[in-house]
Amino acid sequence: MLHPKFIISENGELRLGRVRLHEDLVRKGEKDCYGGGYYEIDIINNVMLLYDESGDYGEPMWNVFDTIKVSKAYRGLRIVYRPEKDSQAGEIEITNFCYV
Repeated sequence: MLHPKFIISENGELRLGRVRLHEDLVRKGEKDCYGGGYYEIDIINNVMLLYDESGDYGEPMWNVFDTIKVSKAYRGLRIVYRPEKDSQAGEIEITNFCYV
């Protein structure tokens, strides 16, 4: 079964996809990534919710990069990360990103 998952690639790209494993988002030749989790896109409220952590790579390490690269396809969405999907405790808004 495929699930909506994300990773932060080794070059700081926020990479999303419907995959079985987080490692399926790592491209050939890449050695690693900086964590990941799951995502939902709420079009009505213009929010991309990133949550939980990757079983393969752990919690996303947002502070490793000065700027996270996000696809232009998500322009206009507010990007929020929550350690737990249904709790706003620990929620952070991702503002250090640029569109590619």
